[in-house]
Amino acid sequence: AVLDKDLKLIGKLNEQESRGVLWIMDKVRGGILVIHPSSTEKASLEIIRSQSKVKIALKNNMPEITIEVDITSNLGELSGDGDLMSPAIWNKLAHYQAKAVEKEIRMAVEKAQELNADVFGFGAMIYKKYPQEWKTIEALWDDIFPLIEVNVQVKSRVKHPGFMTRSFSQYQTKG
Repeated sequence: AVLDKDLKLIGKLNEQESRGVLWIMDKVRGGILVIHPSSTEKASLEIIRSQSKVKIALKNNMPEITIEVDITSNLGELSGDGDLMSPAIWNKLAHYQAKAVEKEIRMAVEKAQELNADVFGFGAMIYKKYPQEWKTIEALWDDIFPLIEVNVQVKSRVKHPGFMTRSFSQYQTKG
């Protein structure tokens, strides 16, 4: 649920938008992230570590926000044609994990801006870092917040399981 300044319900977030808020606020402590590297592949990644930072800057009195996320996960399950012995598959999984996290963050930001609800506390962060400039921005915050450009940077790693060997099906002969 998203509440306005008067604590009136103004909207609801879906599951991805909700986790996007948690990414931004550095509150993701675990969970499963499902990614689809291709139309025939699906992977479940167990989040084992996540850290997020919000960086605030002002350019011509307009806030610029960068969200940096560093995520590490373990591969829980992979279905499809991926060869777990190939380094390329691990890079591919990390790439798609980063894209999935970025998408959730962007969805959360877009929804918050659509509702004009600063659920992330960006305004408070601007006030804390730039108290003098905030005096000018504050009166216009309801007009500025929906227009703020938010940059997202995700550093992603997927760890190898402890023991791997080629699957039995890779050794079967066709016949």
